[in-house]
Amino acid sequence: MSTRTKRPAFVTTLAIMLMALVAVALAAITARVATAARQSTTERERAQVEQLVVAGMDLSSGAPDGDRTIQLPPALEGASLRISVHGKRVEVIAKVGATTLRQITGE
Repeated sequence: MSTRTKRPAFVTTLAIMLMALVAVALAAITARVATAARQSTTERERAQVEQLVVAGMDLSSGAPDGDRTIQLPPALEGASLRISVHGKRVEVIAKVGATTLRQITGE
């Protein structure tokens, strides 16, 4: 009697288990790549919004009282920069994508 007849489903079961293992590994890798991409986007937005706040603080020095929205270059589509000066109080609000940063000085 050959060993093939004693375990006819062993190879099929092993193949199915290996396919399931590969599917789980592939799902884990896909989730990790998606997380890394999302974190990269968030960090890029955070860096851009911080640079906009710094630029806004520079623009606000010597600016007359009032609220102003700063025109940004087309490369920063979806971004905004607003400066509000009232005496010594300066408020700068920058937004890039889903990230918003607000800085108030002189209170």
